[in-house]
Amino acid sequence: MLSPELSEQILKFRPFYQESTIQDLFSWKELETLLNLRPFVSSERFRIISGKSYEWSGQDWLSDVNTYPPELIAEEIRKYVCYFSDSSRVNYKVNELCNQLESLTNYSTDAHIYFSLEDKLSKGFDIHYDESHNLIVQIDGSTHFRVWSERKKGERRNRSHMNESPILDVIMNPGDIIFIPVHYWHSAHSMTKRLSISFPMTPDNNGAPQSRHWIKINDE
Repeated sequence: MLSPELSEQILKFRPFYQESTIQDLFSWKELETLLNLRPFVSSERFRIISGKSYEWSGQDWLSDVNTYPPELIAEEIRKYVCYFSDSSRVNYKVNELCNQLESLTNYSTDAHIYFSLEDKLSKGFDIHYDESHNLIVQIDGSTHFRVWSERKKGERRNRSHMNESPILDVIMNPGDIIFIPVHYWHSAHSMTKRLSISFPMTPDNNGAPQSRHWIKINDE
């Protein structure tokens, strides 16, 4: 998935955008499976970007009681942008891309799955910076990304506006990628129903990366 040219570009650790670069990484059908898998919708992994606090009653046979009830998820995902963290082993292709990025950068890498089911939801990600490098792959739909310069020391992590022009101002479409280095200001807003995966690479992570061994149960 990572060509020599793309690998070289990533190792510059500068913002860049490329069209039609990574295809067939994940699907809406796979997302539907995750949303219906109770352990995967733990409140530690699944986030609804609403600003609300959610509570629910316990149910029988649950190994993890801190999992969103399906009826609540079905209602809220129609209103807000949502995402899964800790999803690097969601399928073989995603796990392998994490493996390649870790081998390339020597930074532990995760996969965060972002989605919205409605056009131009008002609640998204305003201008902010992250504590990790991010390679973002658009799976479906369109997302408006803007990237500005690197934050100055001491600046707070979120802000409402920028006085400078963006370095990148692009509409991400299926297969497109964007690389946003650590501490670079950026924003993301859904233009349509959309699905994307962000691969955060953390320079300051002192732990060991996850095992990338993939279990196979047949020879196909």
